[in-house]
Amino acid sequence: MMHCAGRYGLERNLRGWWRLKNANEGVQDLIGTNNAGFVGGMTYGTQGGRGCVVFDGVNGYVYIADNANLDKLTGDFSICAWIYVDSLATDFDIYGQRVDASNQGRFYVKTDGYIRGYDYLAGAFVNEVVASSQQISIGAWYHVAWVCDRDASNYVYVNGTAATLSTNTYATTSINYAADNICGGYPGSASYSQGKAFDLRQYGRVLSAAEIARLARIY
Repeated sequence: MMHCAGRYGLERNLRGWWRLKNANEGVQDLIGTNNAGFVGGMTYGTQGGRGCVVFDGVNGYVYIADNANLDKLTGDFSICAWIYVDSLATDFDIYGQRVDASNQGRFYVKTDGYIRGYDYLAGAFVNEVVASSQQISIGAWYHVAWVCDRDASNYVYVNGTAATLSTNTYATTSINYAADNICGGYPGSASYSQGKAFDLRQYGRVLSAAEIARLARIY
């Protein structure tokens, strides 16, 4: 059976795809070999009829081992997932890598409910985007996406709708963190997400607004 990524023309340059729905459709990379794993208090569950991974907010997260296929380098990228936030007492981390305080990439919901993404190398921002609309509320499912056209602009989408941006910087500086990719936590900063997620994807290209809208309608 063809996956929905293929049916909707969304398989092109898909670098990693993790359904994170249940034990059968969980940590496997459906497009490659970058299988994920659980750390700490991670479980599978359901919310509103949707299978998902559940983050305990204490020490649990999903990790994907560092792999050259997932390196951003100088290319464009798009990262998206379905998320359900139970608490914003701390940031809700969606996807990122962290070598140390001066070298890290992060895509997350801030405690004020707005989305931020950045790449930070040698103590300086390479890419940074902060949304000032499309606020995330506790207790609902959202499809969220960060799209980075390294020559032109960043974009943030929530449920298929583009957000207004208060910060929008970008560059073609090569990005290659020697660190695992993390969903649901930010080890080293004592920040762990409280909530749920499924259908995490990383693309090595810019997804169009129409493609993001399709992804937001699939489930």
